[in-house]
Amino acid sequence: MSFYFRLPLFIFLLTFCFHSRAVQVQTLHTSLCNRYVGITLFADKRFAYFLNTDGEFQKVPRYQILGITSYSLDHFPLAKKIRVPQEIPYIRLWALNKDVPVILAEGFVLGSNLGGIQVFTLTGSEIYINKDSIWKVEIHRNETELNISNQAEKYTFQHPQQDACKEKSKGVVLHPTELITDPISIKRKFDQQIAALKIIENYDESQTFYAVPQIYTNKTSIGYWLPLGNRHGSSEGRVTGIAPLIRNEYSAGPFSFQHLSLTGAGPVPNSIHEEPQTMLYYGFKASYLHFAGFIDPSLILAGSEYQWKEEDLGVLDDKIVESSYLALGFDRGPFSVTFFLASHVFGGFKQGGAFQKYEGDMFRLGLNYQTPKFNLNFNTSLSNKVEPSTEEQNWDRGDLNFYRVLANYKFNERLRAEAFYFNRELSFKKKSFDNEYQGTSNILGVGSYYHLTNRIELGSRLSMEKVESSTVTQSTDEQYIKLSLLGSMNY
Repeated sequence: MSFYFRLPLFIFLLTFCFHSRAVQVQTLHTSLCNRYVGITLFADKRFAYFLNTDGEFQKVPRYQILGITSYSLDHFPLAKKIRVPQEIPYIRLWALNKDVPVILAEGFVLGSNLGGIQVFTLTGSEIYINKDSIWKVEIHRNETELNISNQAEKYTFQHPQQDACKEKSKGVVLHPTELITDPISIKRKFDQQIAALKIIENYDESQTFYAVPQIYTNKTSIGYWLPLGNRHGSSEGRVTGIAPLIRNEYSAGPFSFQHLSLTGAGPVPNSIHEEPQTMLYYGFKASYLHFAGFIDPSLILAGSEYQWKEEDLGVLDDKIVESSYLALGFDRGPFSVTFFLASHVFGGFKQGGAFQKYEGDMFRLGLNYQTPKFNLNFNTSLSNKVEPSTEEQNWDRGDLNFYRVLANYKFNERLRAEAFYFNRELSFKKKSFDNEYQGTSNILGVGSYYHLTNRIELGSRLSMEKVESSTVTQSTDEQYIKLSLLGSMNY
């Protein structure tokens, strides 16, 4: 392993894997003067599996334990290779360092809290692992070896009832730092160790369904998207760009429940156009399932003014907006499939001085592939019928076809970039006349996002839309340049 790899690996482990200042050596009291000195490596509902300071394993029935005393040491006082029986499970935790999997810890689960996992390693030290750094977990239930090479000094673990239980002092005398004699507190202590291992077991069961351990993290940001050149995201009746975007992410931990909420104006995830739009969006990921729902609040606030008007369009033109959708999907490893069950759109087209509104529900299918650095998303319509909003102009039902491809690449923790392509085709025919409208929209664009600091993020999206419209008697070919700028602050 070269120096240039070892240095960042050392810094990485120093950041996410903390050695405790002390190992909590325990004594399990089964009578007034009878006790076991060592550390509990595993517990179940009936037994505590205990490694004593002589290097021997003892299976202590929990109902016999009358008290637990703790002593703080900077190491476990043992220098010995020990075979650990297979009934005591041990874990292996992995992390990513510059896209290379590295082992954070191997050992036995001692406890946990909201932020991390406490582990007694196979080399006899006690470390604390930040949950957010976990990339992969393994649980092994086979015989393994503890290779403890600490200094085996002689210690006297002073009995809390030293007057009643006379013991000969050998070496350094240690005084207890904690004494638990309440049966409920004793039960709770072992139950907490069981619960900590259960967390790792849940991670192990769920990690198959996650492309990355945490799609969302725990952060909140408020930002502002400045749209320049909107065609679909806003109109005369609904204005985008006056509301900030509040983004709230939550994660219960790696391979656990996670959600995202977006409120305000910004690019809608999985929308049929790339422009900022007002939205209320919520999505969650839980095990093999993910869900997303979106609605444009302008639909309620603007009422009938939400739909397109004749003055919103050019001489020969069409525009479209998505007002809401519901999506449900399933995940396995880096792959996921999403079904957009109700994607409601409002559109309008204009030809020969005549203007026609339409609306409809699209059933869409989304496919996604994700790695730690790269994400590729494909989205296409499966049902394509839309209805004219009025019958005055005698238009028949229209056909609306759509697909989009979006790719994201994460260069590092500060910089990521995206590229996208949208294709939309609209076709309407008159019921009793030889007249037809056909419109095609092709959108090609790129975006970039950069964290100036841990709290400030800047971003931009640049796209070009090529619109081709035609009727029986005329046709146009127009191009539009659109730019959106983002400024955001994390909390």
